Amino acid sequence: RLMRLGDFIVVYFNNSIHLVSHVGGTALFKFDKHAKGIGPVSPRAIADVGPFHIFMGEEDFYLYDGTMLVRSIGDKNIAKPLRENFNNEYALRAHAFVDPKLSHAYFIVPTGETTKICYMVDYSLHDINDFKWTVLNYANSPYGLGWFSRHDTLTWTGLQILRGDSYTWSVAYLDYTWDDTQVRKNYPTKVFGSG
Repeated sequence: RLMRLGDFIVVYFNNSIHLVSHVGGTALFKFDKHAKGIGPVSPRAIADVGPFHIFMGEEDFYLYDGTMLVRSIGDKNIAKPLRENFNNEYALRAHAFVDPKLSHAYFIVPTGETTKICYMVDYSLHDINDFKWTVLNYANSPYGLGWFSRHDTLTWTGLQILRGDSYTWSVAYLDYTWDDTQVRKNYPTKVFGSG
């Protein structure tokens, strides 16, 4: 996966990380291998938080900021359960989602064919040593993450998203409106999807 990091492009492989820089002239770009034997378990298991990336590896969660160092940032209460529960057979189902307003990154970790664990990290853009981890449990395993901002009078029962020609997803099972107090007006609402 290619991701921007400042003035550079990072190329993530599952077992290495390369930094691409523009050098101009006939060479145009320079490719430097910054890490070997480590990388994200899935192209979608990388959270871009601005000045650095956080990604999920098979053994731990890591921070990469464009230097030659890839740092482990999962504490012992997170890294050990990740190693014990992560199901490599479903690695491509792992994904990350960033909530920049709250400085949260969510990592959905596959533990089986239909089961997942969600790890949330509070990060600080001002202190790359300040990470607070939480394991979140949901009644339904999240398969997708996204934002929905209200731009009109809308109810949950009226919301439908069309995907392709034949698939319709709706959230008709929720019985409150966008005006209710549990949904903050004019603030993006985090939408976890499944299916």
